[in-house]
Amino acid sequence: MEVKALARKFMFNSLKLDDPNPAWSPDQVREFFATTYPDLTNAEIEGPEIKDGEAIFAIRRQVGTKG
Repeated sequence: MEVKALARKFMFNSLKLDDPNPAWSPDQVREFFATTYPDLTNAEIEGPEIKDGEAIFAIRRQVGTKG
């Protein structure tokens, strides 16, 4: 029996972002990409959903009210 780790992908809007470091937690990955995509600063991570041999995490912006 062979054990194979699933590759992680992070979806933000229509972008499919590769995992920068498999040892990082999903929150650390979100913080890494927030330097390029500021909307990720307060985003939520959902998942993973296993699809086509990959663990897909959805990163969704939080929608709220100001004030």
